[in-house]
Amino acid sequence: MNQFTLNVVKGVTITPPVIGRITMGHSKVTQKDGGTRALPVRDDHFGITTLIQNKVDRTWEPHPVEASLKKANEKLVAIPVTLAYNDVNLNLKNRYSAFDSKSGRVLCSGNGEKARRSTDAGVQDIDCPRPEACQYGQAQRCKSMSRAYFRIEGSDDELGVFVLRTTSWNSLSTLGTRLSQLTGLTQGKIAGMPMMLVMKGKTSVASFREVFYFADLVTRPGQTLLQAVKQAKEFQDGMEQAGLSIEGMESALRAGLSNGDFADEIEDVDEWLSDEELINVAESAVSPSLVGTNLETLTKNLQSLVKARKLDPQDESEVAPQSSVTTLVIASAAQAEAEPPTVPTEAAAPDRQVRKRETRVPVVLTRYAAQNLYAPLRTVEPVAGIGRVNLRRDLPLDTLLPTLPVQARALAAWRLEDQWVTAVRLTNTAARWLDLDPRALQGNFVAATFQHPNLGPAGLASDTTVVYLVTRGRGLAEAL
Repeated sequence: MNQFTLNVVKGVTITPPVIGRITMGHSKVTQKDGGTRALPVRDDHFGITTLIQNKVDRTWEPHPVEASLKKANEKLVAIPVTLAYNDVNLNLKNRYSAFDSKSGRVLCSGNGEKARRSTDAGVQDIDCPRPEACQYGQAQRCKSMSRAYFRIEGSDDELGVFVLRTTSWNSLSTLGTRLSQLTGLTQGKIAGMPMMLVMKGKTSVASFREVFYFADLVTRPGQTLLQAVKQAKEFQDGMEQAGLSIEGMESALRAGLSNGDFADEIEDVDEWLSDEELINVAESAVSPSLVGTNLETLTKNLQSLVKARKLDPQDESEVAPQSSVTTLVIASAAQAEAEPPTVPTEAAAPDRQVRKRETRVPVVLTRYAAQNLYAPLRTVEPVAGIGRVNLRRDLPLDTLLPTLPVQARALAAWRLEDQWVTAVRLTNTAARWLDLDPRALQGNFVAATFQHPNLGPAGLASDTTVVYLVTRGRGLAEAL
């Protein structure tokens, strides 16, 4: 250890000097069981705060620099920043991280190949298979955690940085791409480069084509990339002429980070989980099932949906009226082929020939609806006879799942022969995980398939899913 390296006890992490936070959301306090819970809420703008949080309403104290950057009654969607370091990994850090629910300390941190985990025998180096393939990671809710460090124009602290913490893959991908491009173009000379941190929106099939927001890094208005690079070069030349070493500073920061068992900071837990999740984990060491966001998840649900009741055509007269739910198991296509097709008594006359389909109509409709919502439109397989039907978007669905705190909204509907499928978006409004059971649905349905088996607490990315409801001889409004 040389004279320029700080000598502190092993295990203490020396992080970059954070003087404030850049936020893309806020906490909403709710009352439950006589206590308060704070849940994260996504924003379509930035916030800049100090490091002081109100313990009652969980709000963060606004940083004075925020008021100087935005006009009254306007949202802050762009922040003039300066890249703090030449080392791209000091500007942006990303790890898979799991935190202790009580202390907020890091339990495990990895990069998808290797990880460090806190055990009774001390911190150990282990393989990191990524959270979805790691039983420990699923139990501890391990997830990707990113931290981006910037200097903000107007701040008096020349060495201090503001941290943007996020678990957003889109922000990570976009900021990582921008910083990698700038590093390559300048041969690693990006410290002091003026840029603009902006909030952008986009849609995707995973978001049901609704807008979500992420952080991006662009050149400032009226300034070209060459001008920004030139300003960074002037800054670094000035530092060198003054006898200051940017490389020496960054080397000291890397040594401080490596001195700790983990590079993660205890404050990261605020972005990692909501208070409600932390409390639930602390009270019961059981982790809720993780949910997916693609067609593979639906396929598994189609193959493993629990049978609530399967009707025989001759038993239809015994079906309870509107208040009961008729749930048909939609299994795999092979199982569907092995079973005789259900002939709708209300749609086919006795002397009328009913054509037998290779795949049962509810399966065809459900898959088609899921592809239209989740897959790129160019990849949707055409199905002869399926047509889009008009649907009231304001259709009241309060009685669909009356026992669960969910908000339901009809998205789209399609028809094939005498059967309809309606895709209904479900959003959790509660601060807890919800298990979805087709037997809780109230209506006269031929089949019901949830895209995901459960819903995460309100405010999380997992708080929304879709249920596909198949009806016969009528649309959703008449089947409720």
